[in-house]
Amino acid sequence: MGKLYLTTGDYISNSIGMDAIVNAANKYMTNGSGICGAIYNAAGIELLNYCKNTYLEEMVNNEVRITPGFDLNMDIIHVLAPKAYEEIEPINELIKSYKNLLDTIADKKYKKVLLCSLGTGIHGYKHEEVSKPLIQLLNNFCKINDVEIYFNNLYGLRRFC
Repeated sequence: MGKLYLTTGDYISNSIGMDAIVNAANKYMTNGSGICGAIYNAAGIELLNYCKNTYLEEMVNNEVRITPGFDLNMDIIHVLAPKAYEEIEPINELIKSYKNLLDTIADKKYKKVLLCSLGTGIHGYKHEEVSKPLIQLLNNFCKINDVEIYFNNLYGLRRFC
């Protein structure tokens, strides 16, 4: 049985000791803003070069890709969350991204993973709408898998649970 931890603070600093870190990716797999930019900066230019040379097609919604972490010394799990304003049932679509992510974590047998809040930046999801179904999904996953999930949220998701 695993455990779910809710954390706040600097995402990169909180990744020390993890097997993998989750990136809120853009469809081009390039360095963007927010978490994505921080990960690409911390991993080094090798990550950008690897993505440009390895992935010739854009990511699609809910897709998960894994790359080496280069200077981060852990795997990076890239997830493309759908945009809330483009979906008929936005929360259900976002949960699909998390389910695909959790399937990948289980398949790869990671033991410690740092997650970020997917879709709550420029993709338009509201923390107060996402928090309950997401925490329930993560909690249930940890109950049946031997993995520690560290859910890092700059905005203090605890207040919404």
